[in-house]
Amino acid sequence: MIWEILFTILLSWRKIGLELYRYTSTGLSADHKKAPMAPLFTLIITLIDPLRAYLEMSVFVVLLAVIIYLFYQLSKKRYFIRSILEKLNIRDQKSAQEDLLRVLSKLRMFEFGKAITRDEFFNDQIINYIFEDKEERKVFLHYTREEEVAQSILKEGFRFKYSFYKTADKVFKDKLYLIYKHNHNKYFGKYVVVISFSRETYELYAKKMKKIALPGTAVEQVLTEVQPFLDEDEEVVYTLSNRFLKGYFNYEDGTIIDNPDFDPGYRSPVFDRNLEKIKKSGN
Repeated sequence: MIWEILFTILLSWRKIGLELYRYTSTGLSADHKKAPMAPLFTLIITLIDPLRAYLEMSVFVVLLAVIIYLFYQLSKKRYFIRSILEKLNIRDQKSAQEDLLRVLSKLRMFEFGKAITRDEFFNDQIINYIFEDKEERKVFLHYTREEEVAQSILKEGFRFKYSFYKTADKVFKDKLYLIYKHNHNKYFGKYVVVISFSRETYELYAKKMKKIALPGTAVEQVLTEVQPFLDEDEEVVYTLSNRFLKGYFNYEDGTIIDNPDFDPGYRSPVFDRNLEKIKKSGN
């Protein structure tokens, strides 16, 4: 829009300048001299003609400034998107960038918290629930379609195959990051289970795991109290202790259900036995 306006102004000024130049070069015709406004027109020509070159230069400078500004904004946008992709640790940046741009395009006419119909995810109550004591916690989210499944997870623990991170996303309190993650995951279901570890507990077992240095193992595999088992596909299934499950919420209506057994700093003797089993399996 701004380009069209500036281009129109420039063309109009060029036409006026050429017309004035024609008059100053050839003089006024007999018809123009007889016109009532001829003296005024002559005065305007006399005053404006010396300034024509300066005005044209001014328009050129304005256009150049606009080009530089737009180039700066484009570069800033590219850097912003690249930084988000790096923060998300995404390898396929081309498809992820298209996805991110799609999300941003939906948000440009709305406030971040109101961009999605019937979505309470970004309400203060939900955000505060997820990130309570955020400096002392490591938080993950898991989406599911059925409330019965969410209730079962709170009671029995969170089951995952091999990699905990395939079904639970680590989150932190960054609005754009949450918008991207939520829009990417919300189709898996409207019930969101909040998994929250005490940083102290998590890092304690992470250090112990690092000493073992066994490939294919993760801290979450240690923080289980139920014996791992094989499913119908012969894959190992782990069950994260329900003590690390804060609760779940419905992002459509904002309902929050707490887990009475939640204890983010929970440490069980079973965790140490799990470490010993992992250590022995690597020997």
